[in-house]
Amino acid sequence: MLVAVHEIAGRMGRRGIAAAAGTLLVLIVVAATPQLLGARVAEAIESLGHANASWLWLAGVGFVLSVVAAAGS
Repeated sequence: MLVAVHEIAGRMGRRGIAAAAGTLLVLIVVAATPQLLGARVAEAIESLGHANASWLWLAGVGFVLSVVAAAGS
């Protein structure tokens, strides 16, 4: 697995890794503080607490399967 990480790092370069890390950091900040994006986004995320967990899991599994299918195509 370490070989794969080094190969990916070699292909991306320092700038690519920095861009990926920056994007990940922004996503974490936005997920932790949705009020930064406005009241409507905060309301939408808050309403997820009232959603049926089974449908959310089904949506998550569907998303992962679609990503895997797209990668395989």
